[in-house]
Amino acid sequence: MNKSLRLIALTVLVALATTLAACGGQEQDIHFDGHSVTLHTSGEPAATITSRGSLSVGSEAVDVTPAQRQLLLRYYNRVTGIHDDAEALKQAGFDLAGKAVHKAGHSIKQAVGLASGASTVDTSDLDAAGDKMQQRAHALCSEVRKAMTLQATLGKAIKAFAPYADIDPAPQVMCTGAVIVG
Repeated sequence: MNKSLRLIALTVLVALATTLAACGGQEQDIHFDGHSVTLHTSGEPAATITSRGSLSVGSEAVDVTPAQRQLLLRYYNRVTGIHDDAEALKQAGFDLAGKAVHKAGHSIKQAVGLASGASTVDTSDLDAAGDKMQQRAHALCSEVRKAMTLQATLGKAIKAFAPYADIDPAPQVMCTGAVIVG
C-alpha cells in the first residue's frame, strides 16, 4: 500500500502544480490555442509561433530563414506535444487517484466491519499503473529538457526570440523530483 500512497501523493502534486501554473501572475508563461504558441515574459511583447513556423513579436512579423523556420516548427511541435502529454498524464493521475481512494475506502469499510470480502485489498493494479505513470513522467521530463535546449538554440539563432529563450515550456511539470516519486 505504501507505493499506492506515493501514487496518490504524485497525483495531488501534479494537480496542484497544474492549478498553480494556471493561476496567472507569473512573469513568464506559454499559451496554446491549437494554431499557435504564444510566449510571454515580463517587460516584453508577446512572441507567437504559428503551426507553420512563423514568428511574430508583438504585432510585428519577424523575418526568418528557412533553417530558422524549421527550428521554430520543431519548437512548436515539441512544446505542443509536451502540453498535450502533460494534460493526458494529469487526467490519468486523477483517474488513478480516484481508483486508489475507492480501494482505500473499501479497505476502511472492511476494517470496521461494514463490508464483506477479502481481508486485504489488492493494490497491485494501482502499483503497476503508478509505475507506468512514473515512466511517462520521466519521458515527459526528457521532452521538457529537449524543448529547453531547442529554445536556447532559437534564442541564439533569432535575435528577436532571445528574451523568450529561458521560459519554462512546461511549468505544470516539475522535473526536479517533486512530482516524480522514486
